[in-house]
Amino acid sequence: MNPYFTTANDADGHTVVRFVTESLMNQSDIEAAGAALCRLAAGPGPHRLVLDLALVRHLSSQAIGILVRLNKQVGTVPGSTLVLCGVYPPLTDLLRITRLDKVFVVRPTRDAALRAR
Repeated sequence: MNPYFTTANDADGHTVVRFVTESLMNQSDIEAAGAALCRLAAGPGPHRLVLDLALVRHLSSQAIGILVRLNKQVGTVPGSTLVLCGVYPPLTDLLRITRLDKVFVVRPTRDAALRAR
């Protein structure tokens, strides 16, 4: 069992990753979570990942870097998608200020993320 997030698969082929921590600030925790996320996107695809960040209140720059790397990894597999949802408003502001809102697909809710293409 992963201490940072849970995963669930739906009938449409989505893997929903629900973070169960408020903070992704500790370096060793972030590295472990990042490695687990990259394993989800490894192998033949397509991969349809939804990252539910509703409980997360703090992201380090290292955690953001891992999300960028995961987005690039997913983007190399035709038909694959990565969608962020439930992003805490101050973190949404951070994505906008750093222009990462142009890199990631961000939806307000999990349902909206599951409908995203």
